[in-house]
Amino acid sequence: MTQIEKYIWLIGKLKTFSTGLTLQELSDAWNLKMEGESRQNGESLDRQTLKRWRDGIYNAFDISIISKRVNSGRYVYIIENPEKIVGKSVENWILSSATVSNTLNTYKDLSDRIVCDAVPKGIEHLEPILHAMSAGIAVDVACRGAGGSEWTFRAEPYAIRQHKSHWYMLCKINNLDSLVIYSLGQINEVNIRDNDYFAIDATFDAHKYFDSFFGVVVNGNEECQRIIIRAYGNKIDFLRSNPLHTSQKEIAGLDKVYADFEYYLTPTYDLVHSILSMGAMVKVLSPSFLIHEITSSIWQIRKRYESEDDNLGNAILKPSLNGNFAVIEVETANYRQSSICSLSVVIVRDGNIVKKYNQFVKPCPYCYDNEKLEISGITETDFKDAPLFPHVWSRIQEDINGLPIVGYYTAFAESCLMAAFRENDMEVPDLKFYDALKAARVLFDKELSTKKLQTVAGATGSSVTKEKRDSLSIAEEIAAVALQVL
Repeated sequence: MTQIEKYIWLIGKLKTFSTGLTLQELSDAWNLKMEGESRQNGESLDRQTLKRWRDGIYNAFDISIISKRVNSGRYVYIIENPEKIVGKSVENWILSSATVSNTLNTYKDLSDRIVCDAVPKGIEHLEPILHAMSAGIAVDVACRGAGGSEWTFRAEPYAIRQHKSHWYMLCKINNLDSLVIYSLGQINEVNIRDNDYFAIDATFDAHKYFDSFFGVVVNGNEECQRIIIRAYGNKIDFLRSNPLHTSQKEIAGLDKVYADFEYYLTPTYDLVHSILSMGAMVKVLSPSFLIHEITSSIWQIRKRYESEDDNLGNAILKPSLNGNFAVIEVETANYRQSSICSLSVVIVRDGNIVKKYNQFVKPCPYCYDNEKLEISGITETDFKDAPLFPHVWSRIQEDINGLPIVGYYTAFAESCLMAAFRENDMEVPDLKFYDALKAARVLFDKELSTKKLQTVAGATGSSVTKEKRDSLSIAEEIAAVALQVL
C-alpha cells in the first residue's frame, strides 16, 4: 500500500465519522483493514505513525487533522477544515482524483472490464500554465481557433477552470484589458517567457469570477437572474444528487411527479445546452427570455432534422485570417450613413492586438438625433470640435493597409464607411470586409438563437468581460470572436 493510499484511508475514515475517532478506534479500524487484506505484518497505527500521516496529509492536501477533547473527556481526531473536502475546492478535487486513481490501480487486473473516457486534449499544458501562474510570469501560447485560424499570443494566466472533465485558462492577452478564456484543447503549445513578469490584480478572486455562471461561458455584463426549472421523473433525483449550480434550491413539487428548482445565476450558452441535454424531462418555468432561448434552440434542432442538407455547400467559411485583421466599429450621429461620429479601431497582427484607439469624428452632415446618441452614450460635446472624417481616416490608413476588415453586422460599418468616403469626395479604398457574426453562425450551424455579441462570444469560447462597454470595448470583443471563427 502506498503512502497516499494510507492518507486517503485516514481522511475517508474521519470524513465518515465527523464527530471524531480516538487513537484506539483508528488503530483497531486499521488493523481490521490489514487483516482483511491478509497483511498481518503491515504498519501499525500508533501515535508517532499517526503524527507522520497527519503531517503528510497537510503537506499533500492542505487538510488539517487535530486532536480535540470532547465532553466525555476523551481525545478524538477530527478534520479541522472539512470545507477542504467538499464542493469545488482544489483539495477535494485532488483527493477525489487520488482516491479514484488508487482504487483503479488496486484493481488494474480488471482493466479489460473498466471503460474510461479518453483523456481530454491539452492536459499536458496544465503544468506549464500552473507554473507560470505560481511564478507570475507570462507565457507564449500557440492556439487554433474554431474557424481554423492559428496564431500565437502572449498571455498572462490568471486562473484555471475545470468543467466537465475539460480544462480552461482564464487570461489576459496582449493589449486586451479584459479577461479571455481558452480551452486547453485548442492550445497547441505553451512556452514560458524569460523574465516577463506580471502582477495579478489583488482584488481578483477566481471563485467569485465564475460563481454566478454555469460552466465556462462568462458574460461579464449580464446580470444574475432568478431561474426556475421543473424536473420530471428520474430527473428529480438526478438534480437532487447532481445540482446544476451551487445556488440550487428545491422550492416546490408534487411527490414523484415533479419538483421545481430555483437558481440564481447568469443565463449563458452553456446553461441552455445543459438544460437541452436533459431532454423532455425538464422544463424552464422562468424567466420568459430563457424560455424563448430554449424553444428557439429546439426549433433549430427540429429544422436540422427536417432539412435535406441541400445547402451544405453554402456552409463553407471564408479563408482563415490567421490572426491578421483590423476591427472597425462605427457610431453615427443621425440616420444618415455618412454621419460617423465615432470610429474605434483594433489592429490585430499574428493573433496579438498591436494597436487600438477610439476617435470622435465631426459628423457630416452636422446634425444629430438625440435618441440615437442616447443608445451609444455619445454626446454632442464629444464630437463638436472633433476632426473631420478625412483627417481621422488618414491617421488609421497606414495601420490598416492590406488588412481585411472585420466587423459585427459588417454591412453597417461597410455602408457607413463607403457613404463617408463619397460624402467627403474621397477615393474609395479597396477594402475586404468579413462578418464575424456570419462566420460564427455558419460554424455553429445557425444554432445560435440570438445575434447578441456577448452570447456569440460565449458560444465561441472567447468570452470577454469588461465593466464599461463603449465602442472600443465592443471592438475588442469582436476581435476576440474573430480570432476564433475567422
